[in-house]
Amino acid sequence: MLRTTLRSLLARKLRLLLSAMAVVLGVSFVVGAFVLTDSLGRTFTDLFATVNKTIAVDVRGAEKGEGTANSDGGGRQVVPESTLDAVRKVDGVAEAQGNIVRAGFNELSVLGKDGKALSTNGAPLIGANWIDSERLNQQRIIEGRPPAGAGEVVFDPALAEKAGVGVGDRATVFTLTGQQSVSVVGLARYTNGKDSLGGEAYIIFDTRTARDVLRVDGWSDIVVAAADGVGQPELRDRVAAVLPSGTEAITGDQLADEQASEIQEGIGFLNTFLLVFAGVALFVGAFIIFNTFSILIAQRTRELALMRALGASRRQVTRSVLFESVLVGFIASAVGLVAGIGVALGLKALFNAIGAEFPDGPTLVLPRTVIAAFAVGILVTAAAALIPARRAAKIAPVAAMRDAETADRPLTRQTIGGALLLALGAVGMFLGLTGHGLTILGAGTALAFVGIALLSPLVSRPVSRLIGTLFTRRIPGRLGRE
Repeated sequence: MLRTTLRSLLARKLRLLLSAMAVVLGVSFVVGAFVLTDSLGRTFTDLFATVNKTIAVDVRGAEKGEGTANSDGGGRQVVPESTLDAVRKVDGVAEAQGNIVRAGFNELSVLGKDGKALSTNGAPLIGANWIDSERLNQQRIIEGRPPAGAGEVVFDPALAEKAGVGVGDRATVFTLTGQQSVSVVGLARYTNGKDSLGGEAYIIFDTRTARDVLRVDGWSDIVVAAADGVGQPELRDRVAAVLPSGTEAITGDQLADEQASEIQEGIGFLNTFLLVFAGVALFVGAFIIFNTFSILIAQRTRELALMRALGASRRQVTRSVLFESVLVGFIASAVGLVAGIGVALGLKALFNAIGAEFPDGPTLVLPRTVIAAFAVGILVTAAAALIPARRAAKIAPVAAMRDAETADRPLTRQTIGGALLLALGAVGMFLGLTGHGLTILGAGTALAFVGIALLSPLVSRPVSRLIGTLFTRRIPGRLGRE
């Protein structure tokens, strides 16, 4: 039976492989989603761990509630300005500096040479203060000098290039206090040599100016370096003991993990988009595989009946057809795995090309991704071929002695089932479109798709007869219509 199955598969390899292309597409998007998010997750984790390696403790405000006025536009309250002096006096603190940061899409902007606000392609434009500390400042001046007073700013190189300005030039920026003409006195990038961590741009002011133009009455957070021999948890506990209410202290490792998680959550839409695309492709692929195996079983009626006449059991015939589908699924999964890595690399290159740059990092193909690729491809293909396989097992041995094909089945049950599924799908789509969630919309669409597929024979017969009337003048045309 195994030898016969392999010969049957090789005899129809082109049709089966072409039918499996939809499965390849679906698997490639599953793999692409996992490879891209896993790779970016590792890259951002390592990146923030490197950037924050000198920070032992971070002091920040509590999460702000409704009506909280004293904030920096983010999700937390600001830290009172006097807290910095208290933290600096804690035993084990080598250095402490205050950050002023405001990141917003409508609060800050820079005008280009054409007089229009520059786009950051979805990434935030960040306003911040310059920290005069080699240890705790995450950025370094690469040209010019730090800002020293009102009207002076530092840009990142990418933002300066977009604005068409360099050190010594003037630029127009919009802040919460209105339009300002400023002098670009320096360019800075992160200590790891990157202009940005995830496509963001930033404008850096001196501390007093930053507090005024960004309207932050205090500190966004306070970063703390530890003295030699003092661990992060120990110093965090000491610092927490002197903090006022409404503030908290976390370790530098916790800060790096949270920042990496926020970035990964921000790019989570890519994972969702790719998996939805994969689901659609696999859904359609299952129909294609089902139809392909149904056609092959109909064509092989006499062959399968002869196998039954020679002693093959129903179970052996079913296993034979399912084995063919598993082999097809395995090949489709292998091709989809390789293609999925290409999808991940292509998407990363695409985002970099449009300016939403992702940092360089290793391409990770975790065991989970490989297992998912083969599990999805093989299971979808085998499940789609299950009903044709069971049909094949029902072919009687006597069919080998006559030119009979598989008989048409009554459409009554299929029609009723299709109508019910279509009705349920229509309800689900209506509920999804009226605010009950994308999950219900997706489920309704799938049910409607299956219902329409089950009802298609009712439409295909009259449509084929109508189209066939154009060709009934000759015998081939009449035969084709029938």
